[in-house]
Amino acid sequence: MCFQVAYRNELLYVGFDEKIEEMDLTGKTLRRVPSPTADIGYIAATDEKLFVTDLEKNLLYCCDFTGLVLWEFEDRKLEWPMGVTTDNDGNVYVVGSSSHNVLVISPDGKHHRELLNESNGLKDPIGIHYDKTNNSLLVCNKESGDAFLLDIENVY
Repeated sequence: MCFQVAYRNELLYVGFDEKIEEMDLTGKTLRRVPSPTADIGYIAATDEKLFVTDLEKNLLYCCDFTGLVLWEFEDRKLEWPMGVTTDNDGNVYVVGSSSHNVLVISPDGKHHRELLNESNGLKDPIGIHYDKTNNSLLVCNKESGDAFLLDIENVY
């Protein structure tokens, strides 16, 4: 079962059960990256890191491309982490579907803050994308399909 595909430098990163496959654009597997979890939710890739959500454990893992866990993030404010994306500065944005929020996490995983929550209209958010050209964040609710677009500047 595949939940997510991430794209980086003409390569695809596809999460399957306990592994992430790096593929070229024709679908040829170039290598397998061990996953930090058997419950891969969603993934995102930067030039140096992979980010993997674990739905059951409410965790976000930051790994290198060998599968080595660099840090993990867990907080009671993040429940059922789904979509994940990054900005130009290495900040990580993750939606908590059950906690009805979006958290931004610093590149080292040590700091975070809530950007949006249920009071802003989030209800079971699932999709998230950071547009690195326009510095804007798009978040979408699962059931209603309501979408939110935020201009992002200096989140810290």
